[in-house]
Amino acid sequence: MAGINQYTEVNLEKLTRAELVILHQISNGLTSKAIAEKQSISLRTVEKHRSNIILKLGIPTPSTSLKKWIELNQINFKKCH
Repeated sequence: MAGINQYTEVNLEKLTRAELVILHQISNGLTSKAIAEKQSISLRTVEKHRSNIILKLGIPTPSTSLKKWIELNQINFKKCH
């Protein structure tokens, strides 16, 4: 996971409201399936949002855990709402 800390200047304004919700739920440890059930959306929709988040935030590889990336970058969701 080398190189993740270089993304400390995270611009969450790039994300849609739905993507922010998904990202926040990931940070709380929810699985894609649990997020889909909680948001009443398909698993495929959650996976598409995850993919968009990875692209928009420039996360180095899709295999990087989004939850770990959130922790390393100390994302504060209170500022997002």
